[in-house]
Amino acid sequence: MEREPRDDRERTTVVTTGGGGGGAGWFVVGGLVVALIVVAVLFGGDFLDRSTTASIDMPDEVKVEVPDVNVSPPAEDAPAPSNDQ
Repeated sequence: MEREPRDDRERTTVVTTGGGGGGAGWFVVGGLVVALIVVAVLFGGDFLDRSTTASIDMPDEVKVEVPDVNVSPPAEDAPAPSNDQ
């Protein structure tokens, strides 16, 4: 005996949109926000104040003393060194 299909049943269709993805995107956004906060604190909170390096007292002149070295040039008629092996 064969069953006949019933057409009087109700059908429910469930449509879902991708709500499970995007976690990695939020992780990247969170990392960027943390990096911006760190940069703002370092440069805005005088932790990396660059004006302190300009206040170092530097001398106007630097005096360098070198020893007096007198070297006489070799005579022009000196023989060239030989490469005897």
